Amino acid sequence: MTQPESEIRSTWRHVAGAHHDGYVDTLLILASGEDDDALWPLASTWQADELTWLDQDQAASMFGASYIDIGGRVLVVWWD
Repeated sequence: MTQPESEIRSTWRHVAGAHHDGYVDTLLILASGEDDDALWPLASTWQADELTWLDQDQAASMFGASYIDIGGRVLVVWWD
């Protein structure tokens, strides 16, 4: 497991807690752009119904152009 993957798993456990079912239906991950290739495979292990990268225009309208200007991306993880 890579260092970023380990940090993401640890953070997810902290946020989700022992009883995350029913409490989280959408998770927006503000990715730095540095480890995006590792993030998608990791997120796909979370049994989400949909994984989607927001395009630059969508992300900029949600989080502001300055976040996108520095290379950030947004991964949407959604459970039905």
